Amino acid sequence: MKRLLSLTAAALVAASTAQAALIANISGTPGSGQTTWTFSGTTIAGGGAFFQDGNLNQANVWTDLGDYTSVEFFNNVNVSGDAALTIDGETRRIDLAAIDDDGDFDDWGIGVDGADIFVFGAGSEVSWTGSLTVFGIDLNDLNNSGLPITFLTSSFGLVGEGTLDLELTIAADEISAVPLPAGGVLLLSGLAGVAALRRRKKSIT
Repeated sequence: MKRLLSLTAAALVAASTAQAALIANISGTPGSGQTTWTFSGTTIAGGGAFFQDGNLNQANVWTDLGDYTSVEFFNNVNVSGDAALTIDGETRRIDLAAIDDDGDFDDWGIGVDGADIFVFGAGSEVSWTGSLTVFGIDLNDLNNSGLPITFLTSSFGLVGEGTLDLELTIAADEISAVPLPAGGVLLLSGLAGVAALRRRKKSIT
């Protein structure tokens, strides 16, 4: 039984590691003219790239997520909140929101404060927390494919510059039934196995 519990715990750790990602959810009231971007999660960079302040370009965004916006280009420093990005223990405030309509495959990104670029390399631990209120983007602007929608990607920056696992969800609060994460399924399976072993042991004695 101890071995089964150890194997279950190891499987849970593996599942949580495999699912590690930067998670962002965009929510808001349609027609309000603003949205809230909420950040959580941690990932390990698969290559080197950077974040920066000012005008974002393709080097600073996750590319080809899917068709979710009708806004041709949005690069907004008119934000408020406590969102922050941390790379290998150094933290900077997120102070810019960017969206680019590329047709069927749109881009999404953020910028950080500071006079220099915020660099990460392969193996860097990247995380973010907090939320931003972004003025000038309405939830209706992000409804090309119907809501809610989720995009999963590792593409960040120009081709070959680097990867960061991202889970971008728009209007997750409209989801009526949230599926159990894979880690939860594994945990329930492990507990069921333990219970079965106990029943078997009792029947033998």
